[in-house]
Amino acid sequence: MERIDSIQNLSHTPRAVALGFFDGVHLGHRTVLRSALTAAEDHALTPTVFTFDTLPKLVGGGLLLSREESDRRLEQLGFSERITASFAALRDLSPETFVREILVNTLHAAVVCCGENFRFGKDGIGDVSTLEHWGQIFGFDVQVLPLVTADGEPISSTRIRRALTAGDMLAVNRLLGHPYEVTATVVSGARLGRTIGTPTINQNLPPETVKPPFGVYASVVEVDGRVHHAVTNLGIKPTVGGREPLAETCILDYDGDLYGHTVTVRPVQFLRAEQTFDSVEELRLQIQKDSDAARACFAPTGRTRAILFDFDDTLQNRRVAYRTFARGFIRRHFSHLSKAEQEAYTDRMARLNGSGNEFRNYHEFNTALVKALDWKDAPPVAELVAETRREFPRHTTLLPRTTETLRALREKGYLLGIVTNGDIFIQNKKLDVSCLRPLFDTVVISGEEGVAKPAPEIFRRAAARLGVAPADCIFVGDHPEKDIEGASSAGMQTRFMHACGWFDPPSTVTVVHSMEELLQSL
Repeated sequence: MERIDSIQNLSHTPRAVALGFFDGVHLGHRTVLRSALTAAEDHALTPTVFTFDTLPKLVGGGLLLSREESDRRLEQLGFSERITASFAALRDLSPETFVREILVNTLHAAVVCCGENFRFGKDGIGDVSTLEHWGQIFGFDVQVLPLVTADGEPISSTRIRRALTAGDMLAVNRLLGHPYEVTATVVSGARLGRTIGTPTINQNLPPETVKPPFGVYASVVEVDGRVHHAVTNLGIKPTVGGREPLAETCILDYDGDLYGHTVTVRPVQFLRAEQTFDSVEELRLQIQKDSDAARACFAPTGRTRAILFDFDDTLQNRRVAYRTFARGFIRRHFSHLSKAEQEAYTDRMARLNGSGNEFRNYHEFNTALVKALDWKDAPPVAELVAETRREFPRHTTLLPRTTETLRALREKGYLLGIVTNGDIFIQNKKLDVSCLRPLFDTVVISGEEGVAKPAPEIFRRAAARLGVAPADCIFVGDHPEKDIEGASSAGMQTRFMHACGWFDPPSTVTVVHSMEELLQSL
């Protein structure tokens, strides 16, 4: 994704523009962002985020994400460019001038997407009805998206900051739709930890971001491809005269040298406030207590605390979704055939795709499809792959009563998670289309993790980010090896979802045939 920090000399390409201050790229933002991406796909536009360098209401508060992390998340969603304008330079423009000079003459917007509470122009006098009015006059489409809610309350940056400053990391992660994390280079510290038997890594905190309460957290760190439990102090280390805020992390049961490495630390649970100790010995004893407390956070409790799911053929009926996509694909490319012939081609395409496990990637599948259909004038395979990635997720089809069952599980007090293999763009889009994201406390996608099911590691990561032991998790999936064996080898309990019938369940696992039956079995 190209990051543009000036609105001068922009290319004259027509754009689908997402308007807003997307500092967290959170679940409330994603409907606006996804709307712009869909419009760009449908009308061959450049998907663009237009935002400002700062807003007055953020003074003293800070961003939810560093700009680098925000850019990475926007690129994962599929944006080509992020344009950041000076708020001070544009704040006094009238709504009409902003629309004419910025949206029309500078951005060449064909579609503009925003939330229902979007305001613009001097003193914020322009609202979505103002934008729609000028859109009709200047000839661009305006898409206004409703607020996304969780637990009956809108998801907003303000709400997430409130949870973050309260140290409620579980709520922060759920509302963000991704884990709160500190990703930074490990810098050299005073090395006091090594002298008292508790070696730590030190990382500078991004100065522009809002911070959780200073104090000690149970945390997780992924090092050398494996998740480790840890204890992290966020703060200034007052006992040793610290001044600048740092993340100081003791990785439990790990003794490697990480100086100069970029490491991601994810605080999971607040343990205590930062405090000053009278001596280094008092500090050493407290660090040991904190390490014990962190271990206890991740220890088995003997009760089920979390339910995790595969996505395809566990929560959604992939067979139905793919056939619907295939029917539209055939109609687009073989419009000259009769309806009966098109349906026959649809059958062949669906049979070739099978359960989705026969082909490892979309390039391989579309290459085989061209051959299977004897498609002489087929577009380049790269174009077919792009079409599949664009269109297939739009047909996501949930199993009956999936949403209702997930809500019922939340009401029973279970934490919920997704662990799915696949392309991060495709799987994220399916989850957004399904509107399920606000119900999940964590989402782990192999395309982002660099590890895939059935490797036990991907299951352990999901449990660790929830702050629970694998033994306290039930994993629900439909694949005997990738789901059941993988989760079992990570130490999880399992259920086999036999709703779509692709695979025979192992004889040793509890089988359920619907989401309702799963709920009743718990």
